[in-house]
Amino acid sequence: MLLGSGRAVGHRFLLLLFVLLGTLSSLPGHVCAQNTDPPNRAFQAQQLRPWGDPQGMFQTQSGMTLGQWNYGVGLLFNYASNTMVVSGAGNRSQSIIGHQVAADLNASVGLLDWLDVALLMPVTLYQVGRIPNHPAFSEAERGENISSFALSDIQLGIKLQALREDRHGISLGLLAFVGFPTGRSDIFNGEDSFHAGGRLFLSRTSGTFGFAANAGYRYLPPTTYIDLSLQHEVTYSLGINFRVMKYVWDLFFEGAGGLLLDSSAQVTNLSLEAYAGVRLFPLGHRKLAVTLGAAAGILAGYGTPAFRVLAGVMYSPKIEDEDYDGMEDHLDACPGKPGDRENRGCPWPDTDGDGVNDKLDKCKTTPGASDNNGCPWPDTDGDGFADNVDACPKKAGPDENKGCPWPDTDGDGIPDRVDLCPKQKGDPINKGCPWGDLDKDGIADNLDACPSKPGPKENKGCPISDRDNDGVPDNKDKCPDKAGIKVADGQTPAGCPLPDQDNDGVPDKFDQCPGKPGVKTATADTKLGCPTATDKDNDGVPDDKDQCPNQAGVAVADGKTKLGCPKVKILASIPQRILFEFGRATIRPQYRRPLAQVVKLLLEYPTARVLIEGHSDNVGNPSYNLKLSERRARAVLRYLVQSGIPSTRLAIKGFGKNKPMVSNTSNRNRAMNRRVEFTVLPTP
Repeated sequence: MLLGSGRAVGHRFLLLLFVLLGTLSSLPGHVCAQNTDPPNRAFQAQQLRPWGDPQGMFQTQSGMTLGQWNYGVGLLFNYASNTMVVSGAGNRSQSIIGHQVAADLNASVGLLDWLDVALLMPVTLYQVGRIPNHPAFSEAERGENISSFALSDIQLGIKLQALREDRHGISLGLLAFVGFPTGRSDIFNGEDSFHAGGRLFLSRTSGTFGFAANAGYRYLPPTTYIDLSLQHEVTYSLGINFRVMKYVWDLFFEGAGGLLLDSSAQVTNLSLEAYAGVRLFPLGHRKLAVTLGAAAGILAGYGTPAFRVLAGVMYSPKIEDEDYDGMEDHLDACPGKPGDRENRGCPWPDTDGDGVNDKLDKCKTTPGASDNNGCPWPDTDGDGFADNVDACPKKAGPDENKGCPWPDTDGDGIPDRVDLCPKQKGDPINKGCPWGDLDKDGIADNLDACPSKPGPKENKGCPISDRDNDGVPDNKDKCPDKAGIKVADGQTPAGCPLPDQDNDGVPDKFDQCPGKPGVKTATADTKLGCPTATDKDNDGVPDDKDQCPNQAGVAVADGKTKLGCPKVKILASIPQRILFEFGRATIRPQYRRPLAQVVKLLLEYPTARVLIEGHSDNVGNPSYNLKLSERRARAVLRYLVQSGIPSTRLAIKGFGKNKPMVSNTSNRNRAMNRRVEFTVLPTP
């Protein structure tokens, strides 16, 4: 029985190596030395060497052995035309051996399940030939008749099977042989000494189709004849077989040939024959086979005929193994299906249909994976990904991330893949980013009712108005339209002015002349609140100190307004805001009234200078948005100039998307960002 272990295969290789080395070492000494004799005919012209494998073809053997004590005998006849040809004068071919009828008797017996001994005895029944009148031959040789019957060199070999198809998927056989100089070396029918070699066989059968490939080497006694130099020969063959009708006939094709190598490993001769054959089974079983075939020379190396016809018979009473699984049919419970010896030659079942047979399947009733011994892979994290394909088997994750959860660097519950601010905790509504605080009032823009103007939390981020600019917010100012004191004094509420019956700006409690308008600042000549001796404009500033004695003015100069002159008005801000349509820089009709109010303010404050700021939302190309914001500012500038405001008092600047009033998270917010605003510039 052929064991499938690597150790058994290795032992067989070592056995074949020892046999081959022993065979070569037993050859006479002159086989391993260069032959110095004159040119001779001591070689075998016939290249057909059928070893008689019942599973093989003419030249190509299978990798299988017969099995212990099984045997096979065969006889193959062949006729070859022009086996040896020499090129004559004018490149005309002249035949040395024109016709050759040969027979090859072969016999083999299996000593072990994996070891055969084989004998090949070739005989030339008759050949027709003559040494031609050719300069390559000596005068004495020319015309010599070499037609005769001849026994050729007998060969003895041992074949072992290293791999079996049912266990390893392919059959591998090895042959070591030795040839004995029993043939007639004077008429090209034998060597003049021993020769030896080895061959390697690969084969496989699948259903009605089979193939085999052989490669071998033969060491020959060094021989030189005309342009032939024989010493090292490499052989090769490849065949395919079709079982056309079971137990009726097979059809096969093969190619076989060899090449010669000289002592420097140069190729000196190359041959190839193509065979076609049919194997008949006249008794309805494969024990007795009759083989017929023909061959044609493709590469005309030495011993390659122009064509060849073959006929033979082979008898091998080996018990049938129809499915080639190593179990003889009479012991095989499933003779038509390759199986395992442990299962009586039947294939193992696959109860759950997962492609893993029950012998190897650890979960026979549950479909599973072949790389998990037929068991389904678990899904530890329950995310629908089996652990073998889950990149994070202990953490549930989506398909698109190979079963791993998406990372959340800032821990705000928004995966990094959709978080626009992956390193800052943010709001899902703002795509994972924190809300900004445009006016820096401590209230996020999404909660700030006035995101561009600072204001207290109690007023939702909007500033509380102070109409009279007295520093007391209107909601706490008891006199919101009149500037007053910031802190109530018991008589006057916060935000209300102190009583001033003469309206001279000096409260009665401080006014030395409460019934008469007077000066707001006491002098050496005039008491506080009392009129000066000369104050033509009655502004409380004596004419000698009044810079505008004919115009009532301020009693205290403030850096911009001279003493006694009317107070210079300073424009603090322009609250109007002009909004634009998407992608447009055209002023819409509904903003003409707000612009008219801007014109009015600028006319009222003739020294005020204004920066016109253009803005856009974040949709589109940043460079385009910057230019669009400049066009919007310029459109407003043209409107103001056409309304009578000198261009020297106006300046423009486009900010593009860089200064949003609110975040661009909705259409409404983006509409608010498409705007023009006014900033009052400092008066030079």
